[in-house]
Amino acid sequence: MAKSRKAPATGIEQLDELDRRLIDLLQIDGRQPNTELARKLKVTEGTVRNRIARLLNDNLIQVGAWVDPVRVGGQVYAHIEIEVEHSRIDTIARQLADFSEVNFEFIQTGRADILLGCFFRSTQHMDEFVTRKLAGVKGILRTSSVVILRIVKRHYRFPSPEPEPVRKASRNSNRRSVRRHAESKG
Repeated sequence: MAKSRKAPATGIEQLDELDRRLIDLLQIDGRQPNTELARKLKVTEGTVRNRIARLLNDNLIQVGAWVDPVRVGGQVYAHIEIEVEHSRIDTIARQLADFSEVNFEFIQTGRADILLGCFFRSTQHMDEFVTRKLAGVKGILRTSSVVILRIVKRHYRFPSPEPEPVRKASRNSNRRSVRRHAESKG
């Protein structure tokens, strides 16, 4: 009989307390030197360097500069909600992710299946994207677009994920279930 292999840990299962604290510090200022992070975390610089490398390699974090596309100018920033044939959602999502105009993409719940964040050179460029590129994707049923006029708040700091607590049965609940089981047999 073949031995079953445990699937590799992904996401929250990979993160321990040190990872969560490191992520918190990087979200405050992703430019902090590793030596400063190590001092704050009371670990060696090598530990910080290795942890950051693993988090980056596993695509659990990204470090970068976020531009305000509306204020930088010369760009139209838009969100596009897309309803698709449900049997094709993954295929369509992969195809949309390849478009250079797409900055982010989510598969979501609600009235639309996919949400895109896109940058365009002009409203004409946006029009061509919606009426030609999106219209050419098999399985798209409807789109709804909004142009972002101004960003009022944009916050990229997410709370550190906490692992789900393991619930222990209380002694009293165990006694009750044993008592009910015994009564049902008697």
